[in-house]
Amino acid sequence: ALNDRPAVLIDCDLRKPRLHTIFQVDSLPGLSNYLTGNATLEEILRPTIIPNLTVICAGARPPSPINLLNSEIFKELLDQLRQRFKHIIIDTPPVLGFADARFVSMLADGVLLVTKYNSTHKRAGYLANQLLGQAPVLGAVLNAVGDLRFPTVQLENVYILPGIPQIFEAKLSALLGRFATDPY
Repeated sequence: ALNDRPAVLIDCDLRKPRLHTIFQVDSLPGLSNYLTGNATLEEILRPTIIPNLTVICAGARPPSPINLLNSEIFKELLDQLRQRFKHIIIDTPPVLGFADARFVSMLADGVLLVTKYNSTHKRAGYLANQLLGQAPVLGAVLNAVGDLRFPTVQLENVYILPGIPQIFEAKLSALLGRFATDPY
């Protein structure tokens, strides 16, 4: 968005939506309203203070989010958005615990696994990668690292801080291998 390339960020976490709070925009109508035929595309597109960044909030909490995300209407929405935006970023609930992310990942051009420093266990990453199956996993994002004043080092598809603890280095190695090794 910052390079004059229009982007849309979709809150597909229909169970615990947060993007409307982060961007301080109205949550209704949103994605669920559109997918149930209760809103138009224009009604759910929310401009943000960031130039060229539009947000689609989750909308009203539906009784069965997976049915909406696994619908033809959702696939058609993504096709429409591909024609209007250069980048589509989809925020989903965690891979573990819900099938939502697995269905949505198969519709994406690429998937980034988001893990939390000192929280995501290697076994959880391994299982998440296994559950994604044939989804195009591009790499991983490590969040909640802490002090970012230190220079970062790029190592394949993951950015790390120098001097990370050795125990975490094992987790990072698992991320770089897309959690392909034995988690135990």
